[in-house]
Amino acid sequence: DALPICQPLKEEKHDVYRLYVPWTGEDAMTLSSDASVTEISAKLHTVRPENDSSIVTLKLHTSSECQYEVTIKTSFMQVLVQVMRFHGPSLPVYVISSYLLAYGG
Repeated sequence: DALPICQPLKEEKHDVYRLYVPWTGEDAMTLSSDASVTEISAKLHTVRPENDSSIVTLKLHTSSECQYEVTIKTSFMQVLVQVMRFHGPSLPVYVISSYLLAYGG
């Protein structure tokens, strides 16, 4: 969430929030024009390659007359869904091999 704290301005200015994922080229932009809470939902669509050390960046292009508070929140269910999405296909193999190791099959 990005919450601006400022006085109403004479002219309307828009804030632009840009989320960039370098290894996929995803570039999501959010436009905000009011002084309320703006939520940006971010989900990675592909796993970062092992040989890539780049990071996801969030750039705030905002009014210099305002102060902003940025809060990063995670959802356990969303994280679980992402883990299943990326690693779900290999889950049956892990379950079966664990079962065979545990019970000496």
